[in-house]
Amino acid sequence: MAGTPPPDVFMYDDTVVVALLLTVVGGMVYWRKRYRWVVALLFCVQGALLSLVAARAFRLAYPVTPTWQLLTAYFAVLAVYLFLKQMLYHWVNHIFFSKAQNVLWQRSYASLLALETVGIFPLLLLFTYLHVDAQIVAICLAVLLLFVKFRLLLRGFSLFFSKNHGFLAVFVYFCTLEGTPFVVLCASLIEITRSLITL
Repeated sequence: MAGTPPPDVFMYDDTVVVALLLTVVGGMVYWRKRYRWVVALLFCVQGALLSLVAARAFRLAYPVTPTWQLLTAYFAVLAVYLFLKQMLYHWVNHIFFSKAQNVLWQRSYASLLALETVGIFPLLLLFTYLHVDAQIVAICLAVLLLFVKFRLLLRGFSLFFSKNHGFLAVFVYFCTLEGTPFVVLCASLIEITRSLITL
């Protein structure tokens, strides 16, 4: 008889459950202490879980590839992405804008990153435990990201470009510091997935 692969059920995967528990614990720590590094850690863990969901749902990674290996690689890529993007923001804002504007921008960016992280968590729970279709999760994630990035765009315009009426300037600023790193991130995750499944 021809064998059929078992269904890829995330709720029975120990690595996924541990990552979700780590997310819950990190959320409780952030609720009490408001550490920004906790938000960055949660973003990387949840982004790694979403990358795993996408890789398995769209058949980029096979179920035989160890989940812990994929999650570790995705976490490392997202941590490097977040670090480099923060350094790029700091460098560009330090050159072109005042210190007071930079402080306000950092607070706004941290709050929007926290909002994005909080919004991703229910999507992970819906996919893992209620078996919601991956395409529905992808649509909800796209709506969430569009909302957060639009708020970020408005905040950047009000802080940096409102006096100059620089719609083109804020568009170039946003595409350079948000759009390009996101495209590089997606390409990096796809290449990492392909390299891991061919080992």
